[in-house]
Amino acid sequence: MIASARILAQNGQQVACESVLSAARDTYTAYVTELRNGQVPPPNVSAWRREQIETAVPVTGGNIAYRSDQLIGASIVNGSNDSLGSVEDIIMSPQTGKIAYLVVSHGGLWGMDETYTPVPWSDFKSAVMTNLLILPVTKSTLDAAPQFSKDKVGRPGEFATQSQAVDSYWTAHPPVAMR
Repeated sequence: MIASARILAQNGQQVACESVLSAARDTYTAYVTELRNGQVPPPNVSAWRREQIETAVPVTGGNIAYRSDQLIGASIVNGSNDSLGSVEDIIMSPQTGKIAYLVVSHGGLWGMDETYTPVPWSDFKSAVMTNLLILPVTKSTLDAAPQFSKDKVGRPGEFATQSQAVDSYWTAHPPVAMR
């Protein structure tokens, strides 16, 4: 409504602009009153999240491009909406120049005592139009995966060794199909 009022104002239609702004103010005032009186039902976040998880698409093989600022810090959940952590970093393959792994930070509290687990990029799904990644594994599977200290993940010259350990683990413990 505000955008409509701006367009009306830019085109010299002040009366119509004021009418739209008045309607927006009245609607907002009524909403705030209902909210304060407990008349507004809480949003059904769990149903919305379930829908996001169920409609997630693989990050590879599709037609969606990802920017690093969309991935770094993105929340990661499993198919049951259990939090698994967040994306700490991206590791690129020196052979292909493509994303090889996302480094998942998990455990710890406020950045202290976190563990860092590289997970193959192709194992993730994304909930389109959200900052949410889905990794269909249990917390215990993630906790048992190869972990590296923050300063050693993707360290120059160690990609081949780390990659071999990470790939072996995730080949033996592949993500499960989601419902």
